[in-house]
Amino acid sequence: MAAILLVLGVGVLLPMALARGLTTNSELKVVALELCLLGTLAVLLQPFWGLVLVVGLLYVRPEESIAALAGMRFTLLVSLVALASVLAHLFLSREKLVRTPFNVMLLGFAATAILSTVPNWNMAEAVLEISKLVILVLLVLNLVRTPQRYRAFVTTLLVFTAYLALYSIYLYFTGGAMQQGELARSQATGIFSDPNDLAATVAAGLALALVRARNARGLMRLVYLLLAGSQVWAVVLTYSRSGLLSLLLVICGFLICSMRRKAISTVLAVGLGILLFVVAPSRMTDFDRSEASANQRFWLWSDGLQQLYGRPLTGIGYGQFPEINGGWTAHNSFVLCFTELGLPGYFFWMGCLYYCFKRRVPKATPEEESEEEKRDLVGARLALSGFLFSGFWLSRTYVPVLYLLMCLPVAAQIAARGRPGPQQVKGAEWLRDCGRIGLISLGSILLIQLMTDFLK
Repeated sequence: MAAILLVLGVGVLLPMALARGLTTNSELKVVALELCLLGTLAVLLQPFWGLVLVVGLLYVRPEESIAALAGMRFTLLVSLVALASVLAHLFLSREKLVRTPFNVMLLGFAATAILSTVPNWNMAEAVLEISKLVILVLLVLNLVRTPQRYRAFVTTLLVFTAYLALYSIYLYFTGGAMQQGELARSQATGIFSDPNDLAATVAAGLALALVRARNARGLMRLVYLLLAGSQVWAVVLTYSRSGLLSLLLVICGFLICSMRRKAISTVLAVGLGILLFVVAPSRMTDFDRSEASANQRFWLWSDGLQQLYGRPLTGIGYGQFPEINGGWTAHNSFVLCFTELGLPGYFFWMGCLYYCFKRRVPKATPEEESEEEKRDLVGARLALSGFLFSGFWLSRTYVPVLYLLMCLPVAAQIAARGRPGPQQVKGAEWLRDCGRIGLISLGSILLIQLMTDFLK
């Protein structure tokens, strides 16, 4: 079957599509479509390459950076083909889909987000955007099942994060930076043309690079350290305050987690944090709450809280926060979630995060679990923490990069020495987990309320 598909695709369909396309469309669009067709064939034969291609499209964003390709949904197309290929391969090999409590929470979040649009009649947009996130998670968890696949997946993230970092540095020194008055801030393409998005994503990649450097030997350790250095440089050039906070969290967290003597590592982390604040550009260390953009952010949080108190069960609906705030978003991923989706949607979203940090692998002996596997899990959680720390000051609730990073800790446990990782929970354990998630959700809302009252 694979051979027949390859012959039909390369020998028949590809020339026909090329001949037809060149007579009716622009050359660039035709080339893109042909490459997409070839990629589709490769994905059908090997679905893991589909995941690699999806990650590449998410980071490079060709539809947003090349005008001729605008509106061509390559990422969605490749994701659907990859998902179909995964299901077919699992059916033929008689394997089951990965079943984890994380999946349950994600599906609950997706259903809540879609249903929240019923009063506002914008369900089509929600179905399209939320389904992308669900498909992405299903691809990662069902394709990254072995240590080799997990390492390959992390390498993929490192490669494209390195691309973002190096490309943004190149643009910065060749006149492609974002100008804000007299200040030039580095940017990349697509959603990463926002320096804050760029900084959050690169800071998360830094955690993975540092762990790889810790595990590597010889020349490869030097390569990963150089990569980490370029990522730090890229974040600094964004002049992003949230990016600096994520950078501090990742570096200090890595030092504390990777060194055996916690007292010494804590002192080093604090010293390094102080040093970064001293040498960082003044804009990145200016956290004056009376500054216009900072003060406005706290008022937006306050408005989100008031909307939640008015509609605690339904929220105001997916995508509606800017509609009631003069086009402004919440500037906080947590506020955006509970304001738009209400307490049920926020519960499921926080449940996803809860299962990223709750380790459900059975206790293992040293022979069963290597130090490298332990560091991989720490690196995955540190990358997610760095992104979430930036997300506390940015509205990134529905951004695909967040869900890629959410998958990392779950996939790391699934892949570790072939153990099943997080499994379904039943009965009393479900009730305990739900109770904890509920308390964490309410506690985070209370914390945001206290911060808002004090800072605005």
